[in-house]
Amino acid sequence: MKVGRARTPLRAAVKTRIGCWALNVECSMLNRVAQGALRGPRLYFCICPANALGSARSAEVGMATDFKLKTTFLTSVPFEEDNIEAYRLLLRIEIALRECLKASLESEFGVHWRKKLPGELLKKIKESQTEENRPQFDFIRLGPLYYLTLGELLPLLQQKYGHSVTERLGGDCFLKQLENILGPRNALCHSRPVSSVGLKTIETLYSEMETALTVEGLARLVAKPDVGLAQDEAAKALFPSLRQAILDLPHLPPTIPTPEAFQSVTAQFWWADDSLAGFNRSFVDTAIILIREYNALPTGVGSAGVRQKFCEERDLHKSIKNAINELEKVKS
Repeated sequence: MKVGRARTPLRAAVKTRIGCWALNVECSMLNRVAQGALRGPRLYFCICPANALGSARSAEVGMATDFKLKTTFLTSVPFEEDNIEAYRLLLRIEIALRECLKASLESEFGVHWRKKLPGELLKKIKESQTEENRPQFDFIRLGPLYYLTLGELLPLLQQKYGHSVTERLGGDCFLKQLENILGPRNALCHSRPVSSVGLKTIETLYSEMETALTVEGLARLVAKPDVGLAQDEAAKALFPSLRQAILDLPHLPPTIPTPEAFQSVTAQFWWADDSLAGFNRSFVDTAIILIREYNALPTGVGSAGVRQKFCEERDLHKSIKNAINELEKVKS
């Protein structure tokens, strides 16, 4: 029995024996599906019971003997090839665009650049992020710009902080090209044919972005989308400084280092809501505020007594301990 072939580079032959019947299976491995490299998939897999594969010559193809496949893709959608290619390019165009805009906003406003976005967009972003707060789907949280449509990104690119991005990518001509792909993009997202003209428009825009950013530069942007810090990662970033503060506090040092990651942690979308954070943020905020107040105390002769009194009256040790205990709730 032969298997229909998808046009991917890696092919393998799996030979198994069921009783006295020889079953030859020739299949194309979808090793690049995650990258969207499959064009016009026409792959027919046979169903092979795990217990029938004991004699499979898996060593020839580097596979386990319990290799199981399921019948799928009995036919291609007429416009599937063009739509898949268009999606691959649009995915990279939009990720690169969001990453460039994020870098510009961060350069202009610092780590809390999100607060500078228009109010109506911030509301939409929060609503979309809340919709993804469903553990059963295990969504990977991306940065706020990923919760805006391409049409909503266009006005941001026309603002002062977006000028550096548009100029780098081609100025007004680039903005017009972005507007031109809205139609093909909309068709693609609603399972309609992208059309040959629409695909060509997208290919042209991608080529020009690749030229402006360089092949290597574009690859770097799409390889690391803005995922921010997950709650457990934030906790791990804060733990060392807070635990060290507990150890140092009995010695009344002139200063207690605050966690370097604190500013980045508070810039995450989930920091605005305890239900999203998974812990009571006020305990962490209180500990950091008290540490900063401690560091602002006099450091001259006799100042140790002042620091001692502050620690006792404000119960600094307990506040830091409470913060650590709260962060333990999201420790993986």
